[in-house]
Amino acid sequence: MKTIRILSVFATVTALTGAALAHGAGGHMFEKMDANSDGKVTLAEAQAGSQTRFSALDKNKDGAITANELEGGKGRMLKHADANNDGKVTLAELQAVGQKWFARIDKNNDKVITKEEVQALRAGHGRGDCHKS
Repeated sequence: MKTIRILSVFATVTALTGAALAHGAGGHMFEKMDANSDGKVTLAEAQAGSQTRFSALDKNKDGAITANELEGGKGRMLKHADANNDGKVTLAELQAVGQKWFARIDKNNDKVITKEEVQALRAGHGRGDCHKS
């Protein structure tokens, strides 16, 4: 269950992370993240996308997202991305988790994610491969 909640955090907080790629965002999200349209997503592209989304969610521009800044009661999910348990998620916290997801998807460790790697992870989702730490 913890894994499902973590996935929900990333769907809520940023639609532009490795978790979003791996869980349901598929081709459309891949295309959004692939800023230079080369068919690959680098960590820099993924992090830039998450920074853009983070900035949009940080309504009071204090450098952190709190439950009050999220709509629809999704704020309770922030605690799973809140590494230091201070009740808010900073860009650094969000990107640290995104970096872990990126590494998990990048099976050949070439520092880029391809559509094939995303598809392989999504196919493995039913076997639990996606949730390994």
